[in-house]
Amino acid sequence: MNDNEKTTQMQMRLEDGTLLTSQETSRRFIEAVSCLLLGKPAAHSAENFGSELLLMVGPELDRDGLVWLGGVAMKNLRSVIYVTILQETPTFADIAFAAHVGNKIHVHQHCMLTLAKGAARARLVPRSFTEGGYRFNAKGQPQPVATVANIEAAIPELTLAYVRFGKLLRRRPAGAWAPDLLSAA
Repeated sequence: MNDNEKTTQMQMRLEDGTLLTSQETSRRFIEAVSCLLLGKPAAHSAENFGSELLLMVGPELDRDGLVWLGGVAMKNLRSVIYVTILQETPTFADIAFAAHVGNKIHVHQHCMLTLAKGAARARLVPRSFTEGGYRFNAKGQPQPVATVANIEAAIPELTLAYVRFGKLLRRRPAGAWAPDLLSAA
């Protein structure tokens, strides 16, 4: 099995010892990212909810993969969030992002989730922190937002986001949203 197959075949073990299939693990990661970025589940049934955003899961992207991701965003006229599940960090997704910003396609690798205290939705922030971040509306359209200047200043917001991300991954029954996990911390 090569490294790409290992990444896409990642399985997750729940607190009760249940081993999830790689498909169920991937689904949970996509749902958790969607929930954190797009908001509370009640909005998920709204017309056009998430219609401007593609969510994908797969092996880690190299330079050619990032070019491909930008092409997917351009071809589909939608932003793309691409999640990689890594064995070394099973509750910390590696996120790549391609977005239409004006007339350009912006592609970022190794993005992080931040969640301000009291906020309902997380922001997606490139690892450098120098380019700001993105908050998504209910349709999934990215809106550029200012962020803290460096990772040290972002630690409280990173902690809130990934604690909530882990809860969404592990404690929520398959196929059922858990609104209590989305309430502000």
